[in-house]
Amino acid sequence: MDFDKIITNPWLFRRKAVGRLRRRLVSVPKEGVERSINGCLRFEHKSLPFLDDDDLRAMLTGSYDIILCDILRNSLCAGDIVIDVGANVGYISAVAASLVGPSGEVHGFEPLKECYERLCFLQKLNPQYNFVFNNVAVGQEPGSLPISYEPQGGSRNASFVPDGAGSITRQVPVVRLDDYIFRNISEPERIKFIKIDVEGFEFPVLLGAEKYFAQTASRPLIICEIKPWVLKKFGFTLGDFDLYMKRFGYKTYDSVQRNKIVDLRLLTEMDVLLFRA
Repeated sequence: MDFDKIITNPWLFRRKAVGRLRRRLVSVPKEGVERSINGCLRFEHKSLPFLDDDDLRAMLTGSYDIILCDILRNSLCAGDIVIDVGANVGYISAVAASLVGPSGEVHGFEPLKECYERLCFLQKLNPQYNFVFNNVAVGQEPGSLPISYEPQGGSRNASFVPDGAGSITRQVPVVRLDDYIFRNISEPERIKFIKIDVEGFEFPVLLGAEKYFAQTASRPLIICEIKPWVLKKFGFTLGDFDLYMKRFGYKTYDSVQRNKIVDLRLLTEMDVLLFRA
């Protein structure tokens, strides 16, 4: 996230500063400690070898991914459906579920089995919520792909990039998002939010939703992290990305200044962007 965006936004600067302070004052519990999310959903915090301790402390103090959580709070209502691609250990899925309630649904995708086991535990803790977690990746074509990651604190950076730096590489199954939606979601028009955080693989994920966009009028809010230099490694350009999203009526916005249109083609650094029709 660009520091200039943070320093010029008093609310965000204050939240970030308070979050950093809180994280310094807490330790990651070795045994599981439950905390309530939005006063209604149970989430267990505990030391996990495959997740960075600072991320764990951020979750424990409610200072994890502040911008995304705020967008969720301002976008979701009871009964909505959320798609979480790159669900990791489920914190964002949990925040989303707490907002859409038992009448809503959260469909999450996570290819790493260690993280998927935490998602299953989240589901077990909250049987009244409609979580549907899938131990698969999402991409342009069904099949399988190698994913590399670092098992000691690096699961959040798992990557499909061919020269990924992770010490472990596994083959994982891949599904298209549109195939999944049409097979598993009876009312696609209720999908109101798609979050994608897959370390540069975001455009292939969206290419795998082409039939969903083409065959329905549904245009959920989409938020994803974009790394221009990684996109090139998959054979795509920012112009390809931009044209594809415009084809389905989407415009690109800044995730902090949410009414500010961004020219996706000019992106040079990693950024988290909103796509809104």
